[in-house]
Amino acid sequence: LDGSDLHLPCVRGQEGALLAWEGLWECFYRRDPAGITTVLRPAGPEPPLRPRLALMRAVRELALHHELRSGALALHASGLVREGRAVLFAGPRRAGKTTLLSACLSLVPDLQLLANDRVMVSPHPGGWNCRGMATGVSVRTGDEDLLPGLRQRLHAHTLGPEVGPGEPMAREFPLNRRLMLSPSQFCRSLGVTMAPESQPVLILLPRIDPTVNGLRWRRIDPTTAAASLAEALFGAAHPHSRSQLFDTPDSGAFPGPAERLALVQRLAREIPCGELVLGSDAYRRVRLQSFLDLVLAE
Repeated sequence: LDGSDLHLPCVRGQEGALLAWEGLWECFYRRDPAGITTVLRPAGPEPPLRPRLALMRAVRELALHHELRSGALALHASGLVREGRAVLFAGPRRAGKTTLLSACLSLVPDLQLLANDRVMVSPHPGGWNCRGMATGVSVRTGDEDLLPGLRQRLHAHTLGPEVGPGEPMAREFPLNRRLMLSPSQFCRSLGVTMAPESQPVLILLPRIDPTVNGLRWRRIDPTTAAASLAEALFGAAHPHSRSQLFDTPDSGAFPGPAERLALVQRLAREIPCGELVLGSDAYRRVRLQSFLDLVLAE
């Protein structure tokens, strides 16, 4: 996970398979000696639907380990795209990434969603490429105060856990809690599409400062940017942990500390980075439009 390692109770069977119980999703993970992981749903007259989320985790973790072993960085970031050019908002929880992303997608036309929480950034001979890693979108009820009309836009669609293709279950916006949406539900509610991949042109490190009016951003030097990006990597608290259930060793060697740091420093040198201060009145259409026009033009 982002802030800590997840330890599951497990046993090893006589045939050498590792069987782990995931209580949150109400299922078992089974990893056999050949390295194949299976999600097993408990039998019963009314099997739970939560193993669908465990299947998503399995796919996501396999993809994450493959990307890391292939030389990519996992940024804890949201991202938006215009005409193949991506702006990433990287940083820890409660830095304002999802709220800023929601405001931009809601108020500024011609934008696509890249990711809301996790972005894989990888180098190639011509520069850098970024792809979103699909995760649930957590919309806080407090965001409504910053984004008037957000509740109405969400309620304009039948949102809730998707029990099958095209079969979403209706669910009310919970009071004093978060609403979890899939990326496709989030896009439908805001009337935008998803971009499968893009070229990163700017990485911004947001922070909230209610004493400031509007939003302000400034470029930062590569050394400062590298230090901040290292803290914005997904799982920065445990950067070298490897999963016993979902690893893919055939993808290559797992990066060590020196390789990881070198890649972060290269990213900071080759992609412009900046600090973005979000004030009390930052989420205005004109301000966001002007800001994105400026940074994408540069």
